[in-house]
Amino acid sequence: YRAYAAFPDFFQNSTITWWAREISEVYNNPQNFSMSLKFDGIWIDMNEPSSFVHGSVSGCRNQELNFPPYIPQLGERSQGLSYKTLCMEGQQFLADGSPVRHYDVHNLYGWAQTKPTLDILHELTQERGIVVTRSTFPTSGQWAGHWLGDNTAAWNQLDKSIIGGTSKKCHFGGDKIGLSPGKIRIYGKIREKMTTTRQDPVAWNSTFEEISRNVLNIRYRLLPYLYTLMHQAHATGSTVVRPLLHEFVGDRRTWEIFKQFLWGPALLISPVLEKGAVEVNAYLPDARWYDYHTDEFIRFRGQFQNLSAPLGHINLHVRGGYILPQQDPAQTTFYSRINPLSLLVALNDSQQAEGQLYWDNGVQIGEF
Repeated sequence: YRAYAAFPDFFQNSTITWWAREISEVYNNPQNFSMSLKFDGIWIDMNEPSSFVHGSVSGCRNQELNFPPYIPQLGERSQGLSYKTLCMEGQQFLADGSPVRHYDVHNLYGWAQTKPTLDILHELTQERGIVVTRSTFPTSGQWAGHWLGDNTAAWNQLDKSIIGGTSKKCHFGGDKIGLSPGKIRIYGKIREKMTTTRQDPVAWNSTFEEISRNVLNIRYRLLPYLYTLMHQAHATGSTVVRPLLHEFVGDRRTWEIFKQFLWGPALLISPVLEKGAVEVNAYLPDARWYDYHTDEFIRFRGQFQNLSAPLGHINLHVRGGYILPQQDPAQTTFYSRINPLSLLVALNDSQQAEGQLYWDNGVQIGEF
């Protein structure tokens, strides 16, 4: 924020010790216990690392590192690699004391912070908790979920949010859930400030409230299926939100589809992405499909079709051959977990279906 500041080097063990102390003193205030702030999770922001100063307040020294022959498409190529981040010649040290340039480990900054943060959270709370981080790298998904960052509640952002979501192993969502795809994400939040328009459902009208309630209840109903997918992602490295090509890689038409996505292998989501649209041109790969809302068998496959998408309706299709566990929704996940479970069985062409359910107490570490 245009001030003199230092960025912690999370490769160093001494930094992890400092980070643990900082977090623990929030959880248990050593000066005044009544000022302690208990929490269940930690949300990490700006850890690309990001800065509102390009490089440093005094500029960068190494022209070759900050302006290499090839510069990827950044906000401003003319600013070089230090655009809204650190100077590339910045010095960091690995745990064994080996020096490295920030240029060589920039993409690992968030990764180096993530696992220690989860370990600290477990130590403090003795519960599973959650870590959400804006900067990830391969293997980060076993410790935390990824969020996109400061996308806006604008129509031209919706397809980009799907692209971002399907590119991460354990993607949690973006910043705005006010529009169609946002409400069917595995994680949604609304960030506002005093200078922006309110976007929570009750800030609109009763029609929007009802639409939001209905769509969010679908997500709550599907939590057992989603919870199982999350466990599989944690245990085996599979994906939760995935592009169609992950399931139908032999179908070349799926390779370029980015306006639809899947939850796991079995739930196809085809949202409205254009303002005023009342239908969606959706592709249903070569499998047996059923309308999630009506249980109706879909009598086409392996082709695009225009599907009706009136206000408040998101096209959801269940893939034949799978069983989706469900649960009656409630006001919160605590109460919904008490409600009865059910199974949605979608038969394939051989009149067979299978599925999985992972279930535990939802809180403790290693408890089934």
